[in-house]
Amino acid sequence: MATGIESRHPDYLEVAEDYRIVRDTFAGERTVKTARALYLPPTAGMVADGALGPNLKAPGRLAYDAYLCRARFPDLVREAVALMAGIMHREGPDIRLPRALEPMRRFATRKGETLEMLLRRINEQQLLFGRFGILADISPQRDVPHLVTYTAETITNWDDAP
Repeated sequence: MATGIESRHPDYLEVAEDYRIVRDTFAGERTVKTARALYLPPTAGMVADGALGPNLKAPGRLAYDAYLCRARFPDLVREAVALMAGIMHREGPDIRLPRALEPMRRFATRKGETLEMLLRRINEQQLLFGRFGILADISPQRDVPHLVTYTAETITNWDDAP
C-alpha cells in the first residue's frame, strides 16, 4: 500500500463513490438535481437535440431543463435516517462522566455541541456510512478536552496491520 498524506486505502477507494451518493441523496432533491446528469441523465433524444451542449436555447437543453424541473426525488434516505435515529434516541442517553470531564457534557466540541447532540450526529453518520471518526484534543485555553469529528469521506487512509 502506498504511504503518504495523499495516499488512499484500497477499501476507501472502493466505497468513495458510494459515500458521495449517500451524502447527496441524504442532502435531498436540490442536491440531486444540482448534480444533473449524474443522477438524472437526459434521454438519447435530448442529447441528440443538444441537452448537454453550451446552447441554453437548444431544444434538447430546454426539454432536459423542463424534465429536471418536473423531477421529484423523495427524501427517503433522510426520512429513514431520521426515523432510525429517533428510535435510537427515544430515551435520553445515560452518559456517565468523571467530575473533571463534566463540562464536556455541555461543550463536547468546538462547535459547542453537547454530548447528546454529538451522540445523535455520530449515530446518523453510522447509519449513513458505517463509520465516523472522533479524536480527543486538548486546547491550552480549556481544562478539559474537546472532541474533533471526521466524516467518513475525510478518513481516507489507515493502518490495518496487526
